[in-house]
Order: sequence, then structure tokens, then C-alpha cells
Amino acid sequence: MIFLGLLWVKGFELVKRHAPERIPQFYYATAFLRVTVVLALVLVFRLLCGPAEIKTFTAIVMVMYALMMTVSLVIKH
Repeated sequence: MIFLGLLWVKGFELVKRHAPERIPQFYYATAFLRVTVVLALVLVFRLLCGPAEIKTFTAIVMVMYALMMTVSLVIKH
């Protein structure tokens, strides 16, 4: 999760410096990557653990994802 946030922040700076017109494309690509990684993480955990743990794990992952998005938007603006 931290890697995804760092990738977004550093990548945004790089794209902004070299090709600002590509910022929307960069945003959509990284948003797709973040959603895919989070869903894959939840799916793998779902396959490995029982139903009691999945609710707690899913809640934690979604809170971490929301926090990551909030921090990245605050840094961006």
C-alpha cells in the first residue's frame, strides 16, 4: 500500500515536470492499478482465510485505501 502511494506521488511529480498534458492519463492508469492491487489483496486473503477474518481484513484494507487516497490528494493539491 505504501509503495502504491509513493509510486503515485513520485510519478505525478515526474509526469508534471516532463509531460503535464499526460496527467489525466497517469491518474487513470494509477487509479486502475490501485484498485486492481487492493481487490487482488482482498481476494487472496479471502481464499486463504475463513469468513470471520475476511470482514475485519476487508474493513482494514478499505480504510487504508481511503487514507492513501486522501493523503495523495492532499499532497497533490
